[in-house]
Amino acid sequence: MNKSKTSVNPWLHVWIKPRRVVADATAHELNQRSVLILSLIFGCLMTLTNSDLQALLLLGDLSLPLFLGISLIGSLLGPSFLYIMSLLIGTVGKWYSGTGNRRDVKVALLFTHFMPAILVSLLALIHFFTIAMELRGQRTGFLSFLQDQLELLISIGNGWVVILTVFGIAQAHRVSAWKGILIGLVFLAAVLVLIIGISMIVHALIA
Repeated sequence: MNKSKTSVNPWLHVWIKPRRVVADATAHELNQRSVLILSLIFGCLMTLTNSDLQALLLLGDLSLPLFLGISLIGSLLGPSFLYIMSLLIGTVGKWYSGTGNRRDVKVALLFTHFMPAILVSLLALIHFFTIAMELRGQRTGFLSFLQDQLELLISIGNGWVVILTVFGIAQAHRVSAWKGILIGLVFLAAVLVLIIGISMIVHALIA
C-alpha cells in the first residue's frame, strides 16, 4: 500500500487500532496506483451491493452483463468520492480546530473507511449469492444458517466501519474523537448522498 514499509498491517490492525494505522500511514508516502485501484474496487463493490440493483437482477429485470457493466461504471464513483470527501472533510475539520490537510484526510478515509468497507462488501456479495442460490431451489439448513451469520457480520461490520471512520478522521485532524464525530456527520451525510446517487444512476441506466 505504501512505498515505505509500515509498522502495522492496515488490513488487520485498522479494526482495533484505527488511529495508529492512520498515524503510521500518514508518515509514509502513498503508492498512488494502489490508491486508485482500491478506490475503484470500493466504487465497484458499492454498486454491486446496491440493494435496488441486486433486486432487479434477482427478479430477472436486469441481465448479468448489464449488471456487471453498471458496476464497472460505478467503480468510477470511488476515486471521485475519495477526492471530493478529502476536500470537504479537510475543510470542515478546520472548523473544529483540526490541523490535518487534504492528504491526511485522504489517507484516513482510504485506510479506515474504504479498506474495511471493501471487506464488508465482500461479505455482502457472498450473502447475495446465497440468496440467489436459495431462489434457484437450493435452500438447505446450512444455507439458511450461513445467511443469518452473514447478516449479523455485515450489520456489525457496517457499524464498526462508521466508528473506524470517525477515529480515522479524528487522527487525520489531530482532534478528539468527539470532534471526529462532528466532522464524521458530514461524511455520513455524503455517504447517504452517494448511495442515493447510485440508486438514481441505476434506475436511469435501466429505464
